[in-house]
Amino acid sequence: MVDWLPFVTQYPLTEAAGRTNYLVGGMRSDIRGLALHITDGHSELQYIRGHFSHPAKGHPNWGVSAHFAISRNGDIAQYLPLTARANTIDSYQHDQHWYSVENVAVRGESLTPQQIASTARLFLWLVQNKNVPNTLANVATDRGLGYHSMFHIGHPSCPGQGVIRQRDQIIAAVAQALAGEVASIRRDLSGI
Repeated sequence: MVDWLPFVTQYPLTEAAGRTNYLVGGMRSDIRGLALHITDGHSELQYIRGHFSHPAKGHPNWGVSAHFAISRNGDIAQYLPLTARANTIDSYQHDQHWYSVENVAVRGESLTPQQIASTARLFLWLVQNKNVPNTLANVATDRGLGYHSMFHIGHPSCPGQGVIRQRDQIIAAVAQALAGEVASIRRDLSGI
């Protein structure tokens, strides 16, 4: 099992003092997809890790976390191994089925073209390796590419309508990558 993706920069989290901000081994095998979030700030990826040591709103003994973050220029950070459950949505029921990615942006901003490409790269990996369908997820029980506010927990405006609409571009980029792989396999097989 792969715990750390080879195309990301690792910033491993450690347990916050007196708080639980993730659960080692807490991910279920039936992954539903990737949930998009925004950081609501323009922090550098290494500093986002420090944000995860703060308590979750209304839960002083819980910390927050996410598996990934993507900078405005498309750099991808990974904070947790893929087998760990993040505390991004609800710290239990939903988080154990969803990987989460924080995109560096403030409310009202859209993803940059670089963030769209990097999110597509992450999502393509999930489609190819975790049996996640290349579709839009719009409610918690769907599978595919979702977003924080679809869970109706926490931040009702995360990641914002502009980012939610950009999911179509991510799905299209993944479909194009998958079609390219099929075409390549067909070319290889035609020579046999």
